[in-house]
Amino acid sequence: MDVRRDRLRWRGYDYTTPGSYYVTLCTQGRRCLFGHVAEGLLHANDAGRMVTSVWESIPQTFESVRLAEFVLMPNHLHGLLTLRREEALPRVKLGTVIQWFKYRTTLEYGRGVRTRGWQRFERHLWQRGFHDRVLRDEAERAHASGYILRNPRQWREDRYHPDAP
Repeated sequence: MDVRRDRLRWRGYDYTTPGSYYVTLCTQGRRCLFGHVAEGLLHANDAGRMVTSVWESIPQTFESVRLAEFVLMPNHLHGLLTLRREEALPRVKLGTVIQWFKYRTTLEYGRGVRTRGWQRFERHLWQRGFHDRVLRDEAERAHASGYILRNPRQWREDRYHPDAP
């Protein structure tokens, strides 16, 4: 059986290129595992606080990465990050950063399932791949930033909401 998957990355683009990137990661099956939204705010559970902590630790693991706005939602995360290029810093690929993040959160989430009674997940915590957008100018960055900051207030209309068509 020949199973073809859509390419998720921009063909031919060097994802070590310095610049800003907008990323979205979704839980497998878009299951709401990280808390709930009420009154336009995410009320993170322990798992959501763990995911936030791991996201915020990315620059400690990858010195050439800087984080900007991000929002954790019940079943996905949107974030802006910047890859910097400085002589003293190693080059890092965007996919390597996201792969590390998914690995760390899956490992920690699995511990939470075993020791803290967190909701189980089937096979994978996160969906395969992730969505990214290379932000080419300040207007694109401002648009992505605004979307991230508005996301919790628009949860009922969000395409990742469990009741979305």
